[in-house]
Amino acid sequence: MKKTEWDDLFKRLTEKRFGQDFIEYALFLEYIGKWFLTRKTFNPLVVEIGTRRNRQKQFYEEFLNAEHIGIDISDRYEMPDILGNSHDIKTFDALTKRIRGRNVDLLFIDGDHLFEGVKHDYFMYSPLVGRGIVAFHDIACERKDVEVPLFWSNLIKSDHRYPYMTIFNWRDKDRMGIGLQVKDK
Repeated sequence: MKKTEWDDLFKRLTEKRFGQDFIEYALFLEYIGKWFLTRKTFNPLVVEIGTRRNRQKQFYEEFLNAEHIGIDISDRYEMPDILGNSHDIKTFDALTKRIRGRNVDLLFIDGDHLFEGVKHDYFMYSPLVGRGIVAFHDIACERKDVEVPLFWSNLIKSDHRYPYMTIFNWRDKDRMGIGLQVKDK
């Protein structure tokens, strides 16, 4: 990415209404962008579970030239591509019908933040990822109602088939963190 493109990206990510830690998300975009480039994946298929306001869609589409499919349980803020509970088989079926047998290149899990919910989303949707990345948001969140860090910790301790990467903004006391499972085999 050229310096002017990064300047524009950082300016847009620092807007208060974006809702993500801009340093974490910019590093995440840079990593996955280069990862796709080295694998000659020029139009990745991105599935995002938990879109809340669908703000990340524009970055996936603009900076990765990606096809983005957002799944969310609510249309309160903006209509997702697939409206439904990610744990419901009907929602999964709607996604599989839409992708027509293609592999998902990036799965971004940011829906249900309870241990069983994250586990369910992971085991239901990650098989759709071929050679790609499964990303988890809030792996470093210290709020008691967020159990993503526990799931993430258990996953990296128990599944040694893939490399894992973590992205944190250590300067932010309310850091969220993004964890990546890289399915490159």
